Amino acid sequence: IFAVCAVVMLVGAVLVRRGEEGTWLGALNDTRLVLATFLGIRSARDAERVHALAWHGVPAAKGTRAHGRRVAALSYEMLTWWQESLLCVLLGRSPGA
Repeated sequence: IFAVCAVVMLVGAVLVRRGEEGTWLGALNDTRLVLATFLGIRSARDAERVHALAWHGVPAAKGTRAHGRRVAALSYEMLTWWQESLLCVLLGRSPGA
């Protein structure tokens, strides 16, 4: 019943049922598009800036605009990884290959 994709995380796995892959990919893509708009991603350079903010930015105080942007950047990165991982499973490839 469950198969196709098991995205392993630090705390467990996300299981996608056969036949639901398109729904998952669509939801991941739509959410990434909303975050990309919020973060101002319009080019590869913008995406690199967001990546740097997510992984190399100095954590800001909770409740500040800078903190919200960093949370959005980390969420964008996480969703990108999930989407890529699901696509790799569906295409029979290793993530990052």
